[in-house]
Amino acid sequence: MFRLALTRLVSTTRISVQSSKVLINYSRCFLRNHSSELNDIKQQPTKIPLASIHQGEASKRMGIQFRCKVCDHTLQKTFTRQSYEHGVVIIRCDSCSNLHLIADNLGWFKDITQNGKFKNIAQMLQAKGETIHRITAVPTDDQSTLEEKTATDKMSTAVCTRLNEIHIEFVLNDHDTFLFDCDGVLWCAPVVLPGAIELLNLLTQLGKRVLFVTNNSLKTQRGFSQWLNEIGYPAKPEQVISTAWITAKYLKSINYKGHCYCIGMESMVEELAREGFHISDGIGPDPVSPETDWIETNTIKFDDQINCVISAFDIHVNYLKIIKAATYLSRPNVLFIATNDDVTTPQNDVAILPGEGTILASIVAASGRSPTILGKPRAPMFDSIRLAFPDVKPNRTIMIGDRLETDILFGNRQGLTTLLVFSGATSEKKLDTVKQSAEKTASDRDLLPKYCIKDVQHLLELIITQTKPSS
Repeated sequence: MFRLALTRLVSTTRISVQSSKVLINYSRCFLRNHSSELNDIKQQPTKIPLASIHQGEASKRMGIQFRCKVCDHTLQKTFTRQSYEHGVVIIRCDSCSNLHLIADNLGWFKDITQNGKFKNIAQMLQAKGETIHRITAVPTDDQSTLEEKTATDKMSTAVCTRLNEIHIEFVLNDHDTFLFDCDGVLWCAPVVLPGAIELLNLLTQLGKRVLFVTNNSLKTQRGFSQWLNEIGYPAKPEQVISTAWITAKYLKSINYKGHCYCIGMESMVEELAREGFHISDGIGPDPVSPETDWIETNTIKFDDQINCVISAFDIHVNYLKIIKAATYLSRPNVLFIATNDDVTTPQNDVAILPGEGTILASIVAASGRSPTILGKPRAPMFDSIRLAFPDVKPNRTIMIGDRLETDILFGNRQGLTTLLVFSGATSEKKLDTVKQSAEKTASDRDLLPKYCIKDVQHLLELIITQTKPSS
């Protein structure tokens, strides 16, 4: 994330500038996509004549504070206001030597400033939706200490900017990988949302990598890809990152040996079996006789080879399954894994639909054990993406979802750009409530997306407008 703070610093030292002087404005500096001209600066500093600067103008300085996108190092630098407003300012990162273009009023780097459309970094980042903090600074001997004015200035760069025709240019240019949540974003099962398939196909045509990142464990990779093909998008199984698939990959990564007890659906069996794991019990109905009002525990059959309990979504969950899971977990060496902890599933107007989180909560309460949770917003989800696609770069990836506490939190934690759609679990009113809370509560700040938009249909329209040939 790019954080930027601009302020005017008044130096206590007067500098006399004569017409013969030049300023080597080379205080170390810009973007991850260097032009050849920018790279040349590493070898040869750029000299900017300051013949037109009035005496004393060089004592007026600007301060900048931002985070390098390459190495995440926080930079604090000062430079003359004259160079920022009329010249060229380039900063080199102290940590990784990456160059950052701060101002180009002379049109030297038109490939970076969109043919001179933007004169400085503030204009460029504001157009991209970044937060620009303008703050009060107290000069020090090294003129690099910037003091923020209010607590809200310390908030994340996520500002819930409404995505428009200006931002979409940056979204397309700055991102190679598009991660989509499914339920509430692309469809509200079984209804496919307007524009969803057209958007996926267009992004693919534009050379973007499209991946489907879902906490839904009801389908296998192949099942999801087959469904996508049926509704008009030619998805390959490897484009689907589901919690059923992640569970199998996770067990394989830790070299797990033994049987599994899994509260879940048939998709869990298929994905685990594909990696060579055996589920001895838990899938499907495990009925209790309607004629009994109690369960005789000595009649319950337990498998001594079970060393892992997996909790996933299961419409057949009942009291007997909870007994078995909690009993297996009473053995200290038994692993406890959960696909996700979503409290509810995507709902309709008729009923509240409890999610995997409600099943998991009962097992946790009965066993006293805490699980390893694999789905969004946890890190194992992104680890699995990187395992399947090693070239995925967080700063070139955007997460598009409808839930603040899973999709957006996941994206923010992993350093991705985040885009919230209002077609699913989150309304504009709810987002406004979280924004107000985030001003006071630090934990809520990571719930805020960088961008928001009504739905994928509107996203599709923006991209079509941006990519259509100019007449």
